[in-house]
Amino acid sequence: MKSIFTCLFFFISTVFYAQNISYNGTTYTVKGEKIFNNSNDVTSSLTDIDKEAVFNAHKTELQKLKDIEEADKKLIKAQKKEIKRVKAQEKKLKSAEKKLKKAEKEAKKRASIQKSLEKAENKLKKETKKYEKLQKKGKLSSEDTIKYQKKIDALKDKVNKLSKKLRKL
Repeated sequence: MKSIFTCLFFFISTVFYAQNISYNGTTYTVKGEKIFNNSNDVTSSLTDIDKEAVFNAHKTELQKLKDIEEADKKLIKAQKKEIKRVKAQEKKLKSAEKKLKKAEKEAKKRASIQKSLEKAENKLKKETKKYEKLQKKGKLSSEDTIKYQKKIDALKDKVNKLSKKLRKL
């Protein structure tokens, strides 16, 4: 937006400057089809060759200004295009970062579930060994057997739930 105002200001100031033409060491001001020197109309006092030279110089100045204005417009258009491209790139980058965060979060969750599953499996093995060992020795009462069976069943359920959860991810 700043560049637009800068270019507009530059163009306006050059338009006013372009009306002043130097020819043979004299500064003339061209307004429409009239030529002025120090606010006096000198169009009729100049020769046809001088008039033509002043008008040609004026046309050349105006053409230079138009060329500058076109170049400014092209530059502004290119800047806008670059801004759009950068914004699109930033949007893609933001999207990629979001996907990466999501993937990291999912990997962290997967690792956590895997760790919990390993702990539960180890605990199940330990409790099963302990139960079998005590059962072989005959040191379990019927109440203890029921208690161990419930405990082992609960651990099996936990392992199954965690393994299902892990497969879903």
